[in-house]
Amino acid sequence: MIPGADEIGKTTRSFFDALKDQPLSLALVVVILAMAFLVYYQTSQTLHQRAAMTDLIVGWQRETDKLMSSCVSMDVTKLMLDNMQKITETMIKTAQGDLTRMQEAIDKERELNRKLIDEQLKRLQQYQPPPGLSFTPHRNISDPLVVPDPAHQLFHTPP
Repeated sequence: MIPGADEIGKTTRSFFDALKDQPLSLALVVVILAMAFLVYYQTSQTLHQRAAMTDLIVGWQRETDKLMSSCVSMDVTKLMLDNMQKITETMIKTAQGDLTRMQEAIDKERELNRKLIDEQLKRLQQYQPPPGLSFTPHRNISDPLVVPDPAHQLFHTPP
């Protein structure tokens, strides 16, 4: 005999004895069990339907892939890929040439700017302010900064 079978039997008998006194509770338990079975059945049917639909979609995709693979031959595909490779290489060479030309133009512009700055500095070094004024040369400024010279006689009052 199964160990604990007497205990299980006593519990089951007491449960049904309690339900005899309250038939509404028995009906409620039956309805809940029926509802649980209905939810389980509906869920399993939905899963089976979805599995069948997935199999159909995968089958259609396989058929489409076979049809599409027979539309374009392997030679045409290889030719297209080779042409795309040649176009890419040409574009890279063109871009490298453009970059080289742009770098050369930037270098020429930089050299021209250096020459102009040197010329301005030479002009500033040769510049002599009027009496009573001195100047402070600044780089990248075409005109010198003229300031009063406090040591000049114009700024001294006679005694």
